[in-house]
Amino acid sequence: MAAEDRRVKRTKKAISDAVWSLMQEKNFEDLSVNDICERAEISRTTFYYYYIDKYDWLEKVIGAMSRAHFPIIGVNERDRNHFIELMTITHQNVADNLMYYAVLNKNAAQNRAFYDRLHNILMDVSRERCSSVDGPLSVEDDLKLHFLISVFLGVLQWWLQNDLPVPPQQLAELVYAIRFGLDK
Repeated sequence: MAAEDRRVKRTKKAISDAVWSLMQEKNFEDLSVNDICERAEISRTTFYYYYIDKYDWLEKVIGAMSRAHFPIIGVNERDRNHFIELMTITHQNVADNLMYYAVLNKNAAQNRAFYDRLHNILMDVSRERCSSVDGPLSVEDDLKLHFLISVFLGVLQWWLQNDLPVPPQQLAELVYAIRFGLDK
């Protein structure tokens, strides 16, 4: 795929900046395309040229963030050091992009439909990535993945709501210990 034109990048950034800004003020479900267009200073036609609706924006942006910020952790990952390394990277990426994740967390906490959509996006990205590493997922592996995503979102929500009370590596170690029922 050819590199995106600078104007396209600038327009998509304006749209994303507008959505992130608006999500600090109100729930995602309460945003309208008109709100987004006004904040981004673009026409509705321009918005619809790039996105089907606000949910399409959400899926594309969260999908891209997931691919960029969450390394692949196989559903059967048991190697302690590898698991902790990958989870530390993930939590550090969240800390480095705190403004975005805090907004996502706020919206997820206030809106179950938003949380469910976020969960489904992460599941889709994870299924795609794990299938490419481990081959087709069995029913058991799909259930493990669902469990891990649910736990990850719950831990992330706790971590954000409590102002990141432990550093990323310590959080990764705690998650590993809890997941495998080990004493720290």
